[in-house]
Amino acid sequence: MKQVKQGDLGDVQLKGKTKSVCDTCKLVKATRKNPPAEREKDSIATKPFQQVWSDVKGPMKADFAGNKYMVTFNDELTRYSAVYFCKTKDEVTDRFEDFVAWVKLIGFKVEQLTSDNGGEYNGGEGNGPSPFNDVCTKEGIQQRYSAPYTSAHNGISERINRTLGDCAACLLHDAALNHRCWTL
Repeated sequence: MKQVKQGDLGDVQLKGKTKSVCDTCKLVKATRKNPPAEREKDSIATKPFQQVWSDVKGPMKADFAGNKYMVTFNDELTRYSAVYFCKTKDEVTDRFEDFVAWVKLIGFKVEQLTSDNGGEYNGGEGNGPSPFNDVCTKEGIQQRYSAPYTSAHNGISERINRTLGDCAACLLHDAALNHRCWTL
């Protein structure tokens, strides 16, 4: 509005300084915080998909297909994000195998995977190697885990999950759609 007034593009009168508030954003409490600049300089990746970050979001209310979880795999270098939906956390291993096969198909290799220390990634209660660990071993992928209860250490995945969740909530609310449409 200030630009319109300064450019004499119309008969506009500005009174006071009031912030406009989007009802949809206010309802879903959308926020934005810039990532720390020093994190962007710490990248070890020199090739696409060399370093991948992953996280599982959920459980959420089931969609029409019964999916309650969302798993993301994020390339550190290009910030490409692959999003998969799962009915249970047990399906995360299958989705990871799909992702690794796709990365191979386009001519790259996943060398390192960083994730939280969740049971879907590390086998849970110390019952030996998990199917997820077996896939990583078979594919030669080094696993790294962030410290427990420190989601900031898995920031790339946490940010994309937050962004996707907020966007889905905004779109569903704005379109007055049922909560079960979140995967559409």
